[in-house]
Amino acid sequence: MTIATATPSEATHTAVGPGPGVIPSALRTPTGQFTPHRSLREEGLRQRELELQRHIRSLAGIVAQACVEAERGLRPARQLAAWLDLETYGKMARRADLAERTRTDRSAQTSPRTLQARCCQVSPTVFEASASVRCGGRVRALAMRIELRRDRWKVTAVEMG
Repeated sequence: MTIATATPSEATHTAVGPGPGVIPSALRTPTGQFTPHRSLREEGLRQRELELQRHIRSLAGIVAQACVEAERGLRPARQLAAWLDLETYGKMARRADLAERTRTDRSAQTSPRTLQARCCQVSPTVFEASASVRCGGRVRALAMRIELRRDRWKVTAVEMG
């Protein structure tokens, strides 16, 4: 946008910006808040954070499906040992054993499928995650706590609904 600053004979035009204190729309978020340009370092940190969240969501989905499969007798419970800490593994092994002893339907079962997984970072070394798993005509919900232990992410608590 330009404004003529003199008489038409002088034909001088000056560019006018948004003015002081006005934030250009390119630097606003959808809610209208100002977002300064990120430095390359900040952008790199943000990318690593997003990659970590994708990893934790993937881990939560895999573990949720494996726990449901173990409980339904489609997977040996000992395969959960790589993902779960000792106390949580013991709890899941007991749950799978009890489900095996009380199961009445021994026919072929459909394999569970993870529908979605979400996570929330509680601290730099702790995430809480949830996942939903479809088993035949039912959908199961699982909640997990995932902690960094000796440079590995381990599930330290599982609640199955």
